Amino acid sequence: MAKILGIKKWLTLDEAAAHMTAALGEPVSKADILFLTLDAKLQVSVDFINGAKAREFAVVSPEDVRRVPGLFGEYEVTLGMLMPDGNYLVEGETVVTLNGVFELAMIGAEIIDLESMYHELIEGPAPTGVSLNGAFVKRGDSFFQLLESFDENSFIVGSRAYTERARAEWEKNRKWSPEVESIADRKALTEILDQRKTYAEKQKLKPAYQKYYPSPQVPEDALYVVNAEKLRQLEASLNEPNETGSSKAAISVVSDGWDGFHQDDSFYPEELDIALQAWRAVSIACPSGRPLKHLKEYIKKMHPHLLDSQIKRIATVCNWDRSPGRPGEDE
Repeated sequence: MAKILGIKKWLTLDEAAAHMTAALGEPVSKADILFLTLDAKLQVSVDFINGAKAREFAVVSPEDVRRVPGLFGEYEVTLGMLMPDGNYLVEGETVVTLNGVFELAMIGAEIIDLESMYHELIEGPAPTGVSLNGAFVKRGDSFFQLLESFDENSFIVGSRAYTERARAEWEKNRKWSPEVESIADRKALTEILDQRKTYAEKQKLKPAYQKYYPSPQVPEDALYVVNAEKLRQLEASLNEPNETGSSKAAISVVSDGWDGFHQDDSFYPEELDIALQAWRAVSIACPSGRPLKHLKEYIKKMHPHLLDSQIKRIATVCNWDRSPGRPGEDE
């Protein structure tokens, strides 16, 4: 298996975990791969097996982005989506079909998708956030907003999906025999077909981009993959010795306890032992940023028997970041 993974250009998330396990000599899970991606240490891409509709966005500098007067002219409205680097994404009017592999842009709903997958794997709370901008992918310097067709939305009267659902309900509920069809049934079917005709005629008058809306998620038939070369680069960096001469590779730590404690000792301090394990794992895999959230997730994953109050107490003990947290972060 390791030889096959060594020659593949793209690896699934499970294959990436197996690859890192072999390279680092310690267990690495699919949840670890997602953790590294959410922490910006690894890039995950998607392979659009059956294609995906998208709208290309242009990258525009703050100086060149278009601004228009706001309500009553008291302020300006920027016509673009602000990116982490300070530039703006400005929507185009062309709808394209994406095929093949594209990187997750990590600026929209694709983050929520990965967070949902991660929390499901560690049996954590389900994220409830939404992104009105939808999901984004990129290839090189080009960004694309994933789209869904209004015609595939079963809640829009007259759409193809609505018509199919309405006809199925009509078939189920109508009262008829092979010889007789009621006037009411015929009237109901005519109304469904007329709604479809009216909707289709209105859609013909619209430009292509107005027939779609931002997709709230990556398509279910897309395959999440990792570039094998980038994965090997990460593995090499983790295997480099740090200043103490030990490897930086602790992505996940097998729960055997810290070497200084013995679990059969009558004075065994369980919570202190867990705190040291969590600190050792998370401080290496997450050396910067706000660690408290990752500490709690790690402790809950490795020690699911602990109460929430214990997890909070242990995470607080081993949290090295004492700067003021974001609202709600320390709760």
